[in-house]
Amino acid sequence: RPTTVFHWIEFAPGDVDDAWLHAHGDEIRRLSYLILSLRDTRVTGEGLSAMRGMQNLHYLDLSGTQLEDADVAHITALSTLAQLDVSRTGISDRALAGLSSLSALSHVTIDSTQATPEGVAALTACPQLGSVMLVDANDESVARINQLNGLVGLMLRGESITVASLPALKQMQSLQI
Repeated sequence: RPTTVFHWIEFAPGDVDDAWLHAHGDEIRRLSYLILSLRDTRVTGEGLSAMRGMQNLHYLDLSGTQLEDADVAHITALSTLAQLDVSRTGISDRALAGLSSLSALSHVTIDSTQATPEGVAALTACPQLGSVMLVDANDESVARINQLNGLVGLMLRGESITVASLPALKQMQSLQI
C-alpha cells in the first residue's frame, strides 16, 4: 500500500527571512507532505507570498513572526493547510475572519495577538475545525468558542476564566475528555 513521506522543516530563530523563502520556494513545493515551522523567524507577508498555492503544506507555525492581517491572504491560498499557529503575531479579528475560508483547517493556536472573542467566533465558518488552543482566554472568549460546533479538542489558558464559563463549557458536548 502507498506510504506518505512527511517532511518536517524547522528553523532556528532568525535563520529564515523573506529572501530565503523566495529562493527556496520551488524546492519546498516538491516535498510531498510538509510540516513547516517558521517560528520566531524574520518572515513577513512578503515571504509568505512565495508559499501561495503550495499544495503540500499541512502544518504551518508562524508564531513570533511579523504576520499582520493583510498577510493572511497568502495563507488562505494554502488549500491543504490543516494546522496553523498564529501566536505572538500582529493579527486581529480581521485576519481570523479571513482564515475561515480554509476548508481543511482542523486546528488553530491563538496566543498573544490582537484578536478578540468576536474574531474567534468568526472561526465558526471553518467546517473542519476540530480543536482550538486559545491562550489569554476569558469568559467572553469561552462563550464565543461555544459557538464552534463540533470541537473535539479545546485548550484554554487565561487568568480571566472564571466559574461563569462552566455553563458554556458544559454545553460543548462534542468535546472529548
